[in-house]
Amino acid sequence: MKEELIMGLPVLNFQALMGIVTFFVTWLLVKFIRGIQTGRYPGSPTLLLYLRTLLGFTLTASMFLFFGAVFGFRYV
Repeated sequence: MKEELIMGLPVLNFQALMGIVTFFVTWLLVKFIRGIQTGRYPGSPTLLLYLRTLLGFTLTASMFLFFGAVFGFRYV
């Protein structure tokens, strides 16, 4: 089986890297949401609802990408 490369990396390694990057984005969203809740940053309840929805999607994407790469499923 021929190993495909994306930007010089094997596909599963690239997928695991993308999983880690999306987890970092999830972590930044959590910090931003927490800052809005504590009053450090301005925001409305509608913005919090939007950010929490986005948080769920990024957390799910990071888990799918990373664990898919660990177990050998190619999504990229």
